[in-house]
This record gives sequence, structure tokens and C-alpha cells, in this order.
Amino acid sequence: FGGGIMAQGTVSIIDSTIAQNTAGSGGGLETGAFTTVFVTGSAFNGNQATGGDGGGLHVFRSDAFVSESTISDNTAMFSGGGIIVAGGHAEIVDSTVDGNIADACNGGGGIAVFGTYNASTVSVTISTLSGNTAPIGGGVAAIDDATAILTSATISGNSASNAGGGVGTVGVGIIELSTSLVAHSAAGGNCTNVIDGGNN
Repeated sequence: FGGGIMAQGTVSIIDSTIAQNTAGSGGGLETGAFTTVFVTGSAFNGNQATGGDGGGLHVFRSDAFVSESTISDNTAMFSGGGIIVAGGHAEIVDSTVDGNIADACNGGGGIAVFGTYNASTVSVTISTLSGNTAPIGGGVAAIDDATAILTSATISGNSASNAGGGVGTVGVGIIELSTSLVAHSAAGGNCTNVIDGGNN
């Protein structure tokens, strides 16, 4: 777990690059439960989760705050090519999530928010998700008891082999869009099962 970083407690990552790491899950970073991670001005590039979820970051029953950062070209065997939040909360602001791949399972090429363990939420604000690929939710997938809230976000050029090239849901997952653009999905359509918060 955690090819680059195994995070416990409170961890700050500032002006750093976490690249080309490999683990079963959390190729770049994995949190233990009840951890808080702050990522600022940093890059997670080219990491791999070869046996599980979260190619770039796997946030497990924890909180993550990502700003002014890039999560790109990461790969997960299952869900969350760029980042997966499982039973926790994440805020992504002024960041880019691009070129990530989730190979199988429920998807979320760029971002997967997974609510099987506990209710999970992800908020994405003033950020760009592009060129991500997954079976469902190329850009973002909300799975089970999970909510993704996208505000002033651009979700463009993502693809899904099954559904939701831009954004998609599984089970009772919820995606809310406000003042956001979802367009130019290469496959799977732009959206499935979203709540329109207006001005999209």
C-alpha cells in the first residue's frame, strides 16, 4: 500500500512531485484510516495501483485537501485512476486531473468516490478533468453511498467504455453539477444520472 507515501495522522505535501511509484493500491499515496492530507502545488504523475484502486491517491476513511496540483497519467487496476476516496472526504480546488486510467470495476478514470464503507463526498472546484478513461465515469464516478459535487469545473475529452464518458454513477451515487462544462467525451456520452445545479 502507498507506493510513494503511506500517510498516517496529518500529512502536508507542498511543492513536491510523487512520480513513477507502484503499489497494490495507492500507487502514489495511500492513507490509513482517520488521516488528514494536505496537497498544495504538487504533482502525482505516472503512478500505478497494480492490484487495486487509486493509481495516484487512495484516500481511505480519511480527508484530503488538494489545491493547485496536478494528478496525471496514473493507472489503477480497478477504480480511481487518478484518485479514489473510499469512506472519506476530499476537496480538489484549482487543480488538473488528466490522462488517468481505471482499468476495470466501477470506474472513475480521473476521480472515483466510493461509498461502500461509509458515506463519501468529493467536491471539485475551478478544476479541469480531461483525457481520463474508465468503464464508467471517465472523468468522475460516484459509486454507492457517494456524492461528487462539481462547481466551475471543466470535464472534457474523457471516455468510458460502458457509460458516462464525462461523469457517471453506480448504484445510488450522486453527481451534482453547477456552473460546469461537460463536453467532448470520446465515448460513453457526456453524463449519466446527474443533478443539475444550474448554469451548466
